[in-house]
This record gives sequence, structure tokens and C-alpha cells, in this order.
Amino acid sequence: MGIFRRAPVWRFVVSGLSPVNIAARLPPDDPRHGKRAGYRAGCRCDACRDAASKYNRDKYRSRVLTGIPDNDPRHGTTAGHAAGCRCDACCSAHREQGRDRQRNLQPIPPADPRHGTKAGYLNKCRCEPCRNAFRKYQRSRKFNTTALTIDVTLALQGGVCAICAKDISLQATAGKMPSANVDHCHSTGQIRGVLCCECNTGIGKLGDNAEGVRRALAYLERFEATL
Repeated sequence: MGIFRRAPVWRFVVSGLSPVNIAARLPPDDPRHGKRAGYRAGCRCDACRDAASKYNRDKYRSRVLTGIPDNDPRHGTTAGHAAGCRCDACCSAHREQGRDRQRNLQPIPPADPRHGTKAGYLNKCRCEPCRNAFRKYQRSRKFNTTALTIDVTLALQGGVCAICAKDISLQATAGKMPSANVDHCHSTGQIRGVLCCECNTGIGKLGDNAEGVRRALAYLERFEATL
């Protein structure tokens, strides 16, 4: 790696020099100037940058875009994709391997104590109880609270969105994603309530504050006054 990449930020502050002044230090008569070696030595002039970019482009084309010959036994397989080939056949084999991996995930029997828990999900079970348990764990960790606190918040709202009063649920059912999102203040991290996906997205688009909602309300009221 070049000296410029290894140099810590404090070195620039203490010396009073900017990163550009330290980087552009190779004189024009240096044999490395205008080459990738100049870029690796820390020079960031246009010539050295162009040389480094050209090297990276050529390396990418030779290893990835060129692909492997059709008579190569790896062609059209996951081994071909692992070797860097991105032709349609190798990419299709790679995608199919991922789908097969998901199909072969064995659900945990209901009698297993891990069933319907985070441990079940971590052991590659993707049934709905295990998915819901893992989502509950993620929510409690993200908002630095307990899953019970979030459940109680929704229960105090009567199981409906705090804005539009639509029925919502924190659980995924029938292969569908949960219809509820935990709304929180982005400044303090405090949970404000549980909203449906549409309302949570809406207040976020309006700036996540009361002023943005007031401006939107005033806009709609001005239009309705003309009707």
C-alpha cells in the first residue's frame, strides 16, 4: 500500500500539511511518475491516478468480464462463477445454488425446545414462529428495550396504528411481512409508538417532525378551501 493510505489523519494535522500536499510529492522526472508505481508510492496527480485506474479496469476485465472458455469443465457451474466468470450460464448456476440452499433448510420439529425461538432461527429454521422470534429479538436490540415493552405499547393502542387506527400486527402471518413498525425519535431514540408501514414511512418523508406535518396539513387545507 502507498504511504498516503497508511498515513493517519493526525499526521496531516500536526504537520500542518493537507493530504494533497503530502500525496503530490513525486517530481515529474521520477521514473514512477505517470505509472501505477507512482500512485502506489503516494502520488495523486492526474497521470498517476489514470494509470492506477487503467490497471484496475484491465485487471477486472481479465479476471471477470472475459469469462472462461466454453470447453472449460467449470463453464455453467458454480465453480465457474467462483472463478470469476459472470456469463449468463455461470450466474444462473450460482443463483440456483442459493435457491437450493434455502430449499434445503430443514425446519425444527415442534417438539424441539428451540422451535419458535431465536435459537431455532440461528439453527437455520425458517418457519414462521422462528422468524417472528428472531424479529422480536432484533426489534428489542435495535431500540434498546424489551420485546414486552413493544408488545405492551401496541396493546395500549388497542392493536391499531396510532395514526390511522388500522389493525396492525408485529407478527408475520401466512408468509407476509409484519404490518407494524416501531416508530421512534431519531434524536433521542425513544419509542413513540407503533405505526403501520404507510404512516411510519409518511412521517419519515415529512421530516420526522411536527413542523413538516403542519406544512403538509396547511398545503392540503389551502387546496380544500378552493373546492
